[in-house]
Amino acid sequence: MEEPKTDNTAAQHPAPDWRQRALIGAGVLAVVLAGGTWIYRALNQEPEEPEYVRLEPKEKDPVKPKNGPNKIEDLPSPKGFSHAKSKSRRPENFLDSFGKDPDPEDKGPILSNKELQKKFEELEKAGEGYVILEERLLTAKDRKDAEKLQEELKALGSQLEKVEIALEKDLSRARKARPTDPIPQWLTGELLIFIRAEPELIFPFFYRARENKLDNPRLWAGLAQLHFQSNHFEQALTMATKALDQSNKDRRLWDAFRLAAVANEKFDLISRRLDQSFGNKKPDWTADIAKEAAYLQKQWAKETKLRAAEEKANDLPRVRLFIEHRRFAVKDGQVTTKVEPSGKGEVVLELFEDQAPIAVANFLTLVEKKFYDGTKFFLADPARIVAGGCPLTKNADPSDDGTGHPGYFIPDEFESHKARGHFRGTLSMVNTGEAKTAGCQFLITLTPQPTMDGRFTVFGRVLKGQDVIERITQGRTHPDVAPFGRIIPGDVLVRAEVIRKRDHEYKVIKVP
Repeated sequence: MEEPKTDNTAAQHPAPDWRQRALIGAGVLAVVLAGGTWIYRALNQEPEEPEYVRLEPKEKDPVKPKNGPNKIEDLPSPKGFSHAKSKSRRPENFLDSFGKDPDPEDKGPILSNKELQKKFEELEKAGEGYVILEERLLTAKDRKDAEKLQEELKALGSQLEKVEIALEKDLSRARKARPTDPIPQWLTGELLIFIRAEPELIFPFFYRARENKLDNPRLWAGLAQLHFQSNHFEQALTMATKALDQSNKDRRLWDAFRLAAVANEKFDLISRRLDQSFGNKKPDWTADIAKEAAYLQKQWAKETKLRAAEEKANDLPRVRLFIEHRRFAVKDGQVTTKVEPSGKGEVVLELFEDQAPIAVANFLTLVEKKFYDGTKFFLADPARIVAGGCPLTKNADPSDDGTGHPGYFIPDEFESHKARGHFRGTLSMVNTGEAKTAGCQFLITLTPQPTMDGRFTVFGRVLKGQDVIERITQGRTHPDVAPFGRIIPGDVLVRAEVIRKRDHEYKVIKVP
């Protein structure tokens, strides 16, 4: 098998199926809502011809970029990207109907399980068409073509909304008429996944289906997907494995298994299961899965060898973070504006001075200056990353979160031959997507992110406390979230302290 080139563009990694792409789209929307302007652009732009806005550093500390965007409307779009397409297709009051009894005046037909499943399959097929249109819009270079695609998306989105609402009513009637029937419960959960609801709303429908003895591979794959989006990666792998054990030829089940296995850094497990399931007669769609697994397995072997040597030397710099999880208090069933702590945790970071000395020196200097104390984690993208370190998160204006810097930028180190990869718990410098724009913001990966290699400088990893980092992403760091979402006002990095440094002076190297 030919080894993928290490140019680290998105093209070298397999594209996810339509359902995963829909979840990624929802994650992008969450990023926008949460702020995270810089990293949003950097993560979602076209690597070949990115469109940038240069942020001009000032001498004052901290600063707000002179021409940095503060609102979603001001964000410069990657080539062919329209913010309009990221807006949710879900009717505003759609999720509010879930969990409530059907309208007593509703005399609609009660469909059989076979009819319900057929309707849901038709909805899934239409959803695939919607995602294909979205992808075409992402790559559209002609404005006229983009406008036409937007109109098609709008029309198809409107049609999907009507189908979704009608199916929800059908399922609601079926649940009431057949309260112990697991199929309407399971399909309700599948519908909620389809419309990108929060996992905590979806879980009960899957659990009720299980309580009523439903046992099919799609149910286990759905549960795997929910656990994955909740940062419960070990549970996700358990559920995905059960799905494959029942049906190991279904591509959608394989997508769930691949995501869960990669999240747990079980890259070799993917290769073994492919061989067990298909032998030498693998279908074409498994090629990308096998290629990704082989690439990650090889990179992981290099990484584990480095970590073993670092553990033996035991001299890398370390920093401890004290994190407070927070939420808006609830009174009489209503979310208030009062903020209350919901837990605390400590995270120990080990810094890769041998591969990224510039970023490490900068980070250690900022920590010793108490620069990070009191900042918020402005971005929490489930199963992907968390980001923090922006000084503007300390003010009362959430619109500029994720746009601040320390008054200077530092050189990049992601193109070095020593550059490390993005695995679970990797610590990287945030940039705007343009070279030499990293300053103080950092990100921590929740799962391996190979497409970020060569785009962000890796300068450390979580040594202890990855579970604390994962709890940050269980909610959203912005009050404007979907109904039933776990609302949190932004977890706080209360304090950062240097535990250990090497015995030499650390100087900040700034971009001229």
